[in-house]
Amino acid sequence: MVTTVSLYVPEDGAEYTMELPLQEKPHRFAHCDGLVLMPTDTVAHVVNPATRRVLTLPWSPNGVAPKFRFHAFHTHQVFGIGHDPRSDTYTVARFFFSSLDLLPTDAYRYNYGMEVFTIGVDRCWHETEVKPPYPAHIGRTATFFKGSLFWTIDEQKLTQEIPNSVGESAPGFLRFRLEDESFSVTPPPPCCRGLRYTTSHMAELRGELSVAHAGPKYESIEIWMCNDVDANPPRWNRRYTFNTVCLLKDPLVESQYVLSMPVFASPTSSQGHCWHR
Repeated sequence: MVTTVSLYVPEDGAEYTMELPLQEKPHRFAHCDGLVLMPTDTVAHVVNPATRRVLTLPWSPNGVAPKFRFHAFHTHQVFGIGHDPRSDTYTVARFFFSSLDLLPTDAYRYNYGMEVFTIGVDRCWHETEVKPPYPAHIGRTATFFKGSLFWTIDEQKLTQEIPNSVGESAPGFLRFRLEDESFSVTPPPPCCRGLRYTTSHMAELRGELSVAHAGPKYESIEIWMCNDVDANPPRWNRRYTFNTVCLLKDPLVESQYVLSMPVFASPTSSQGHCWHR
């Protein structure tokens, strides 16, 4: 089966159409410095729209969905792509679930890991020496920012791993540094106490890490931005607020829509009856 993929390049107004052998349902795309990561359930492609070159990454056993005894995921993996400034290389990372255990307490224990492939260097994927400390939400592609990939932590699986727990909150965003393959947790904006992955969305905007999150009573969407994630704690600033009456009714769709709006290319364009700074 061949799937036709169209990529629009706004700089020159051109649309590039490529045919890729996508045998499975594609995942959400990711991008970094013009490179586009196009993963599926079984294979991942890295596309350079400017040259129309396509790199198909090698097969990995971690790309094969495990057959769990007590549970089945819609998919078991999520990807990200980023640039390592130390080595001046591009790396693709895959977070994956490997197995699921049912504990005597009737709680679940999810086993997961991370593997990476550095373009132009590696011939095969390799797993990181240290395991991720938290499970990533498999519905969210990683966001690249200043040498690190950021994933949303899956709160639902945190709850399932703890018996009789209700509303277990994620401590922040899972951060993966490409230069040394280390993990840490980046605290969320102060608006996100009890961060809910279903009502937030992350992106890099104008050189800052940005989080769109539903405001009080879901009546607004707040945009919080940070340019120094290494500060302790990170310096988050609420930059914009949208009135959701002008948008949609689904907070997740709203937050994704807001972070994709071209109006954010100019911070001086923040005038209007629907939103304000």
